[in-house]
Amino acid sequence: MTKMVELSILALILIVIVVIAVFTLSQRKEKVPADQYFEIINPTVDYWRRAPEDPNALFIQGISFTLKAVGGDAHSIIVNVKKGLAEPVLIPELQKNETYWVQVIFKYDVLKYGNETVEIPVEIICDEAEGIINLYF
Repeated sequence: MTKMVELSILALILIVIVVIAVFTLSQRKEKVPADQYFEIINPTVDYWRRAPEDPNALFIQGISFTLKAVGGDAHSIIVNVKKGLAEPVLIPELQKNETYWVQVIFKYDVLKYGNETVEIPVEIICDEAEGIINLYF
């Protein structure tokens, strides 16, 4: 074989490898929205305190809830409450319909005043799903 034919074959093999790699990377499965894959059951304010100077002010210091995987098995789950600067909760795996009790203690209190509703966003990320589920207290 001549050197020109060998280089042509090598170039063709490299092009095929690049095309296969690009195709494989473009086929990554999109994640399902978290609110379709998970259910949050019984969200509860566990720790709170009243402001002595204003009895209408309630400082939420911690919450808990039960997380249920309703959309299928979930792997490498990260639960991140987006208020109060709480530490993320890591859950290795949940089988479909399995539950896990999550408790979060805030580094900074979340203020609830009077009868107003407080929204606390909970970000859930796993291999299969990703998104925010809002809790209301």
